Amino acid sequence: MMLLQPVSQGAAFADDLAGERANRVVIDLSDQVPAWLVLVLGLGFFVGLFAAIFFVVCLVTSLRGWAGLATRHRGPAQAPASITTTSGLSMMMGNEIAPANYRHVITAGFDGEGLYIRTGSFLKVFHPPIFVPWTGVSEVYRGATIKGEYTAVKCEGLARIVFFGGFADRLHAHWQAREAAHKDSGAGK
Repeated sequence: MMLLQPVSQGAAFADDLAGERANRVVIDLSDQVPAWLVLVLGLGFFVGLFAAIFFVVCLVTSLRGWAGLATRHRGPAQAPASITTTSGLSMMMGNEIAPANYRHVITAGFDGEGLYIRTGSFLKVFHPPIFVPWTGVSEVYRGATIKGEYTAVKCEGLARIVFFGGFADRLHAHWQAREAAHKDSGAGK
């Protein structure tokens, strides 16, 4: 049996219940850990934690499509004046299995030219704004999941973007009107 004992309590503490001498490990608490070492270790922990979060966010954005979409369709920092944006939106990006979820951090809007998307909070560092012109969109369709109805925007050769709620309804209605106008203009030729 091994007991830890401070030096100041003496050797009598080391006797076990049967009265036999036990092995003793003496810890001298008079020499404390230097304050600078605690500071360095604490700072190192937070730097390591930040680096791990940075790595995970970069990995997810590159695998799920934001990086590819931003490379092709980099948008301005602020939405064009012709676009009315909605903030606090939730969005999913990527394939149907394990998409990246952006809950209540998306600001998005659209007009006759295209779809504008940007993130809020600290995600701005890793997610540059996106402006996808309608010519870069292959389809906009409705669907349903356990979360409810959604509108998905499929960009040519890139990620699928899914919106929920009222913004999704307005986006789908705009796409339908746009497609109808293109069919009418094509039929008149």
